[in-house]
Formats: sequence, C-alpha cells, structure tokens
Amino acid sequence: THSRMAAHAAGPAGGVPAHPHGVLPEGNLYLSAGGTAGWQKVRASGLGALGCLDDATLLKICSFASPKSLATLCVASEVLNAFASYDEHWRVLSLRRAAGAPLTFKNGSWKAGYLGAHALSRRARRVCVFSDVLYLPHFLVHGPCEFSEMRGKQCERVLKGAAPDSKAFAAEFEAGVGRPVVLEGVG
Repeated sequence: THSRMAAHAAGPAGGVPAHPHGVLPEGNLYLSAGGTAGWQKVRASGLGALGCLDDATLLKICSFASPKSLATLCVASEVLNAFASYDEHWRVLSLRRAAGAPLTFKNGSWKAGYLGAHALSRRARRVCVFSDVLYLPHFLVHGPCEFSEMRGKQCERVLKGAAPDSKAFAAEFEAGVGRPVVLEGVG
C-alpha cells in the first residue's frame, strides 16, 4: 500500500487528487527539499508540546474534542489543521448533531457541512504534512481500486432524496464492522 500511495500522491496526473490539507505519504518526505530534518522542525513548531505524540495518538485526542475546539485547532497551525480537519471527526460530530434529521455534507467535506456558513476559509498552504495515517483514508477514497478482494464488488449507492435520517444511516451502514456506501447528490 505504501508504494501505491507514493506513486499516486503526485495529484491528478497520478490518479489521486491532491489532499485538501496538503498531506502527503511519509515516503515523500525523503524526496522533499527539507528532508526529514526540515519536516521535524515544521512538525515541532506546528504541534508544540503535542509534537512528541505519534500521528495516531494525535488523531485519537482530536476525536474527543468539541467542534469549537477542533475549529480552534484548525486555525492554530497548518499542521494542527490537518489533524483537526480529519473527515472522520466531523462525520461523527455531524451524525451526533443530526440525531434523526437529514445529514448535511457540503463541498465534499463533513466539516464544511457541520460548520455551514461558519466554515473556515482555506488558507494558502505553505507546508506539506507528511503522514500515512492522515493520507491513507484520502488515498482509499480517491485512489485506484486494485485490491483483489474488491474486484467485482460494488458499493451500495444512495441518492440524496433516498438517504435515510442519521439514526437509520448509522444503524444500517455503521453497525458492527460497517458497510461501505456512496452518497450521491449531497455535495
């Protein structure tokens, strides 16, 4: 998977669009101008005291944050923005807030749907964030389906008007190990 991610991380020419928060697979770090030493400085300054934690632990900590705290982390630094903007955090918050009401998913982002008119504007990125933990979900959604166990299988597709309310959605698609689904016409 690591070699596939690295091969497709270049953007549209590689088949995978650029990550919306400038995240690249860790393997790209060795090809970057600053190298590992440069990235360690950027990571340390962007995460502060949290820089001693690994990426998975940072994501876990963010998963307990309130929407206001996540939004605050998004503007604290570009590195924290990548962790606090992790789509899974905002998906869980959206499902919790909807509590049976129709779900809001805007511009391909649960965060934009949750924050609505208050969505944070995208700043021009000056740094790349190197993290397999953050990049892998993006790659799996946008990358080529070359995995033998997925060949010939189709994800269920649900149209906007036919989408269940949030409780029914969670019960149908997230119970147990979860079931993949494509929501169409909701962006």
